[in-house]
Order: sequence, then C-alpha cells, then structure tokens
Amino acid sequence: ENPAPPTAIICGNDVLATAILIAARARGIAVPDAQSIVGFDDIALASAVFPALSTVRVPQIEMGQRAAQVLLARISGDASAASVRLDTQFVQRGTLGPPRPE
Repeated sequence: ENPAPPTAIICGNDVLATAILIAARARGIAVPDAQSIVGFDDIALASAVFPALSTVRVPQIEMGQRAAQVLLARISGDASAASVRLDTQFVQRGTLGPPRPE
C-alpha cells in the first residue's frame, strides 16, 4: 500500500525544489492544489519554472563577502571569527497553497 504523498515539502535549495516540482508533475500531483513546495536561495531558476517557486531569498553577495571575511580571519589566526547571521526574506509564488483540511 502506498502512503499518501506529503502535502508540503520544504527543500534546502531551489534546485532540489525544482526537481521535486518536476517529479510531482510526472506523478500527476497538482502543485499547489495537492502539494506545496518551497525552496531556499531564490536563484533565477525559482522564477523561471512553472508554477514559479516559493522560496526563501538570501543575500547571496553579502553571504559570499562575509564568508570570505571569516575565512581570511581564520587563516590569519583569529579563532574568534564566529558564525554570521544574515536577514532572509520569504518570497511567495505559485507553489504554495493553503493548508488542506484533514
């Protein structure tokens, strides 16, 4: 017996979320009516697929700059270089539907 597919999938990146979207379509699962899919990154692919992918936008340039700063600090012996917290933004597009009643 096949279990019912999940009604929502949250992916670690937009490429994986796009693959899930394609797989859902191949299995006849309606997105977002039967299943919501959310990615993470907000790369250009997220707005190019149909339906457009709901995702979490990260400040990619700032993330790269901060990573380089931490790396350079650690290379120069500064062990106090800590993790960095950056602001993100949720971008709601076409792959997010309302919760289904139980």
